[in-house]
Amino acid sequence: QASDLLDEALAIDPNYVPALTQKALAILLLSNGGGAYGDIPEALALEMSKPLLDRALQLDQNSADAHAVLGLWYSNSSANDSEEAIASLRRALEINPNMANANNWLASELSDADSYDERMRLYEFVVEHDPLYRPAFNNLTFSYIQTRSLDKADSLIRRVERIDGGSPNVLFARGALAMSSGDLAGAIELLSRAYEFNNSASVVQLWYGAATMFAGDLDTSIAANYQTDKLLPMELAGRGDDAENLYKELQISVYNEGYLRSIGDWMLHRDRTDDFVALLESIAKDDDIVASQPEPDQLWGASHWTNVAYALRQTGREADSERMLIKVREQLDKQLRHGANNMFFWLNKAEYAALTGDLEAMRANLQKAIDGGYISAYGFFPATLNPVRGDAGFIALENESIRRANEARRKLGMLAL
Repeated sequence: QASDLLDEALAIDPNYVPALTQKALAILLLSNGGGAYGDIPEALALEMSKPLLDRALQLDQNSADAHAVLGLWYSNSSANDSEEAIASLRRALEINPNMANANNWLASELSDADSYDERMRLYEFVVEHDPLYRPAFNNLTFSYIQTRSLDKADSLIRRVERIDGGSPNVLFARGALAMSSGDLAGAIELLSRAYEFNNSASVVQLWYGAATMFAGDLDTSIAANYQTDKLLPMELAGRGDDAENLYKELQISVYNEGYLRSIGDWMLHRDRTDDFVALLESIAKDDDIVASQPEPDQLWGASHWTNVAYALRQTGREADSERMLIKVREQLDKQLRHGANNMFFWLNKAEYAALTGDLEAMRANLQKAIDGGYISAYGFFPATLNPVRGDAGFIALENESIRRANEARRKLGMLAL
């Protein structure tokens, strides 16, 4: 609706800068890229929106909106221009420090662990001034979840809930909080309602797809999941040929950490380590496969990096594998210093311990992952844990995760697996 109205405005005045800028934003948000809500191919959305932004800034170099949306454009661009994105967003905030979009997008772009404190300040600033600005509300909720500040997350949701009622955004936040609290059945009930409201919202797809996969509802997970995240549930469902066809059809302009993680999870599960390494080599810069890997996002661990270390070891590249594991250790230590405390982080810590032969740490970290909400009908599926699958402590912990998943299935009226 917004896009149609903006077309009407531009038909009246093609040089109206606010309409040029907001039309570009509408196109970006209607793409099928990460964090968006539509089905326009991301590469096409980038191509369509850039001339609008160029024209807006040509007409008004001091348009805070135009600089902010340009920052979002750079963030999503095929070149993955994070420095340009941050520069454009900071310029927007120089012009208008209170702009909610620019503050939220800048916080999202500052995704490395060392930026955690600034990221939190930006999100909290936006939510304090406008609790109904939904993107920052969700981002702040997930920032609290990353550090297991569940009381803060619950308090924030309650505050917004008093104003916004049971909106889809509140349902989504409550679902993520339930999943992080170990209530998989409750999470699925809440996330399914948020998904029904808008099944094109990529972040909702991600969490609902993960929750249903953990519960063993693979058909729903495949239908709900976002792009590459469909691959592993297809494989678990015995639909390997469908996964192969989907992978061949994927049109990925930027192999970011999320895409590579899900592709790696699938390929390593299929024992296709050679293919995974070949993919990494094809996109590596300066022929350095270790240095070329994208940085982990926020405080969720470094699971793509452990996948890389495992694949390199399996293909006989022991020295590169060891270099990758050093980077994993440094990254996990950094995230821990900033308060990382969530199921995905602890699972990844267990992967690192398994790859370095520390069985005691592996068991302790898997227990923390379960306590943090890791409940899966398929147990601990990462191939990086293959070296320890015969360990009695590992088996006991995996059985506990499966037992809790079956409890969730019974609550949802499903048969135990």
